[in-house]
Amino acid sequence: ATAPPAATSTVVPTATVAPTESPTAVATATATAAATDTIAPTATASPSPSATATLPAVVKRVFVTQQPVSANISGIAGADTKCQIMANAARLGGTWTAWLSCNHCGPGGTPLDAVDRIEEAAYRLLDGTLVAASRADLTDGSLLHAIDLDEHLGAAANHAVWTGSDALGRAVTTSGPVSSTCLDWTSSRTSPETGAIGSSSATGPAWTLSTEVPCSNMARLYCFEQ
Repeated sequence: ATAPPAATSTVVPTATVAPTESPTAVATATATAAATDTIAPTATASPSPSATATLPAVVKRVFVTQQPVSANISGIAGADTKCQIMANAARLGGTWTAWLSCNHCGPGGTPLDAVDRIEEAAYRLLDGTLVAASRADLTDGSLLHAIDLDEHLGAAANHAVWTGSDALGRAVTTSGPVSSTCLDWTSSRTSPETGAIGSSSATGPAWTLSTEVPCSNMARLYCFEQ
């Protein structure tokens, strides 16, 4: 496997990106999914030609964790710590943040959105494959490539990933008191709250929101370099 890129920001020239895939349908939410971090592959439509994209001056890295974690991860800060520990163990260097939203952990008990927690940058897998040409590209309905490589450059397809985030990178909300973020990532109960997950094989909106599962499940994390 190719060694991970250096943790420093890199100035890159204008690049022609690979064909994008059409967004996939988001799966119907369910709180009865099996307690496993492996999920069925997401169906995709035939890719359409993509225009040439100019990458920003800052290029960062992203990976999906090799190991699944509990939904009770001591909140968003605990998820960030998990990403950092896994990156450090793989000797990646840099500072890492989890792609995770919460409903009440922002200022004054407001939502905190995953998209607002990461830097404006292009994001690549650890082998250099371009995932998104910018932060906005993460939430436009179609990734350039699935986030399917872990911190050790291992293939990580068809896995459930805790996100708590919709296609726009915003906290998933539900009517009533039931949480879709496992009580802001402090609960591992089977019910009534659930956790929104994405699929590590998806390039459409399902990469960040494919369904909801019981908080007793285990799932992985997306970790973004900052």
